[in-house]
Amino acid sequence: MDCAVCEKKPSVGFCVECKVHLCADCGFACETCGKLVCPEHIFETDTYGVLCVECAVDRDARRASRPPRRRRRRRKESADGPEESRTFDPLPPWQLANVNACLGAMAAAMLFIFPGLRRLPLPGGILVPTPFIVAVLPVSALAWTLVGALGKKHAKERRWCYVAGAVALGALVLSILAYWRDPLRG
Repeated sequence: MDCAVCEKKPSVGFCVECKVHLCADCGFACETCGKLVCPEHIFETDTYGVLCVECAVDRDARRASRPPRRRRRRRKESADGPEESRTFDPLPPWQLANVNACLGAMAAAMLFIFPGLRRLPLPGGILVPTPFIVAVLPVSALAWTLVGALGKKHAKERRWCYVAGAVALGALVLSILAYWRDPLRG
């Protein structure tokens, strides 16, 4: 007998559900029991597995009898009851201050190493002094230093805010000195 699906190849078995003849290419073997299933009675799992109807019903019954899975989000207990927490914590102010201060110090040092970077040419022949642009990084680091130093949440890490503030002040002084040493300043 020929396959009932493709009608070209000889059959090697029949579907467990509807009893139609299937060839090796058109029939699917159930991963659990190994029985042959036609494309109409196939059950595809989330992981692209193949199950017959009987095994799919058994699988669903087993899943229904299991206790529900734990939620992936952690819950915090507060005085008012359970409260969902964020999936991530924001960076503490001292880390933001340190990153901005170090970037500002590196950029200000680059202005001393490469004096040609002290002026940024804009269209129309205007030259913008880059030390003022570089000074934004240490000024933002000083702002984050103040947030960390005055805040109560990160009191244990306050010394790192002071380190960031010192580096930021150094970077600010470097960028001001780079501006004052620019021969095109006048």
